[in-house]
Amino acid sequence: MKKILSAALVLLLALSLCACGGAKKKVANTPIEGNWVCKNLSDNLKNFNDATLEIYGEEFTYSLNGSKTSTVSTGRVQTTGADSAVLYVENQQQLDSSGKVLQEQKVESSQSQKQAVYISLTGDGFLLMTNGKKEMQFVKES
Repeated sequence: MKKILSAALVLLLALSLCACGGAKKKVANTPIEGNWVCKNLSDNLKNFNDATLEIYGEEFTYSLNGSKTSTVSTGRVQTTGADSAVLYVENQQQLDSSGKVLQEQKVESSQSQKQAVYISLTGDGFLLMTNGKKEMQFVKES
């Protein structure tokens, strides 16, 4: 009986020392932060089903999701106002439908500067993303 009680106490002690690994919920600090979904994919993105943009703090993740492959770009956010910012891509990945990385490319700083993406909130609550002549409109996920 003592052995069982000792083993139970050791197990209880070990469990009490384990940390909970629950995911922390990200909290938006500015109006542009959060999860956004594209409302109008441009014509040159016909191979993709949807686009999403996640912005938190000084980082972003932009995903173009297709039935066969997805493209994920991550990088740095430079805030230019309360409801505007510039996105600089630092890394791009092409993934297959199972999430396996097919290609990965680090983007040089000079190239990232040339291909900067501008985002701003419109008066009607949409997030407008512009890159040269291309324009995409996003709505915040609830």
